[in-house]
Amino acid sequence: MSARRFVAALVAGAVFLACGGGEGPTEPVPGTLELRLTTPNANDRAMLVTVAGPEPIQAVSGSVGSALVFHGRVSGSQATIAVFGPLTSGVVARVGVADVGRVSAYTVTIVEVADDANQLRPSLAGYSLTIVR
Repeated sequence: MSARRFVAALVAGAVFLACGGGEGPTEPVPGTLELRLTTPNANDRAMLVTVAGPEPIQAVSGSVGSALVFHGRVSGSQATIAVFGPLTSGVVARVGVADVGRVSAYTVTIVEVADDANQLRPSLAGYSLTIVR
């Protein structure tokens, strides 16, 4: 093989690899994401959270159990969710989204937590809330 043919083959191989194998963008997959709580306390009874993402939250539901969930839209892509009932570590709510593949683009923030005497926790240290598929 001549040097010219070798270089041409090398360039053709590089162009083929740069094309990425012909896979195009994936279609959105609507579905449900879970809000998973970690709490340092055994007597939490209410929690207020915000969820924000690239597109509006389509639906909100409670987890299996006795928790009540209410929600409202703050802006086009941000919702506020209030969860009431015995709150333990685990799934506390579910949100419907347009594309579950974009789970990493959603954020969830605990605003406040109250105990069984309806007193706000003075600190949210030890609490975490994650959004997962």
